[in-house]
Amino acid sequence: MDNLKEELKTYVQNHINERIRLEELEKYFFYSKFHLCRKFKKKTSCTIMTYISNIKLEEAKRELQNGICASQVADKYGYETVNGFNKAYKKKYGYPPSLERKLQNEKK
Repeated sequence: MDNLKEELKTYVQNHINERIRLEELEKYFFYSKFHLCRKFKKKTSCTIMTYISNIKLEEAKRELQNGICASQVADKYGYETVNGFNKAYKKKYGYPPSLERKLQNEKK
């Protein structure tokens, strides 16, 4: 449990294309989801789901920068809808994914 952040990061990287639920983490780490959430937040000041979302959004940003369209990226990283992905992306970065692709096109 001392290396929870690193273990979780490894788990997320191994399951990056899946929709990760607390129940799955509960089984993987052999702790209740409530205990996991409390411990993680205490150690990192961040919720587990926010941490997972941030890792996925960082990977998604790289994909967008490489010219992959938002709908493909949303699907690849387990978002149920493109709208949900757009909302999460804009919340983290302050601009929509479509702007990321435009910025990359302008740099070329």
